[in-house]
Amino acid sequence: MKKFFTLSLAFLAVVFVNFNVAAEDWYFATSENNWATTDDTKFAATDETDVYVLKSYTSIGGFNFKVTNSDWTTQYGWAENVTAVDQEFALALGAGNGWVALDGATYDVYFYAAKPAIKFVKSSDQEEVDEGSVWYFTGDFNSWSLADDVLFAATDDANVFELKNFAIPTSSISDGVWTFLVCTANWGVGYIYETAIAEEGTYQLTKRSDNSSSTSSISEGTYDLTWNKSTHQLTFKKVESTAISSVADDENVAAEYFDLTGRKISSDDLGSGLYIEKKGGKAELIRVR
Repeated sequence: MKKFFTLSLAFLAVVFVNFNVAAEDWYFATSENNWATTDDTKFAATDETDVYVLKSYTSIGGFNFKVTNSDWTTQYGWAENVTAVDQEFALALGAGNGWVALDGATYDVYFYAAKPAIKFVKSSDQEEVDEGSVWYFTGDFNSWSLADDVLFAATDDANVFELKNFAIPTSSISDGVWTFLVCTANWGVGYIYETAIAEEGTYQLTKRSDNSSSTSSISEGTYDLTWNKSTHQLTFKKVESTAISSVADDENVAAEYFDLTGRKISSDDLGSGLYIEKKGGKAELIRVR
């Protein structure tokens, strides 16, 4: 009788533990949804034990995530990057943010609590994904800041953005080599050039699959940058200074002379007195003795 009673307690303990796991609420908190644990980010239980699903999660592609309970006391994060659909990827208890390196699309997200693991399956109903209209050009040259001075400005073309008169301060960077990234406001999407950029021109960027960045050694100067979010092309065009050329042009322009009434006078006919000398874009009062 005593042995039977002990086995019964063990059985009840197992049932109690399984009940707690099944009753837990799990949330898909991401950098795209501001780490929300709301009904919109809550996994739903499935017919399979310890398997949960969040239907129709629309992503712009490339984001951080965690699977967590409602009060964040139990969190599952990075064990390996998510790089493919229809495949399980391991999670780790208490780890840092996970990284999803998938294209923008609508996904059904599966969480396997007992393993733990996560899987992305493309939903049958796809929503149109727009990566947004807020883009930054950031890097180690500004300590990876997303400030207004590195914010691309919109143009008449909804896909094209410009950053005018951007000064590349290579003198403050070791060996003149610096790194950069074109990214959205929440760092969810970032584009890089896979080899080093050394001169002005147009470059085909690709969406990064991890936390990598581009390398550049473009010479110090002022550039106009153009970003096309549709073709993923980034253009560097150096802004030539007009001050030196303007001075040079003035030196090559013949002077003109006027008396104080405004009448034009040949330089050969200048007598003693005050005259107005006009040369290039400048005019000044001169005295001839």
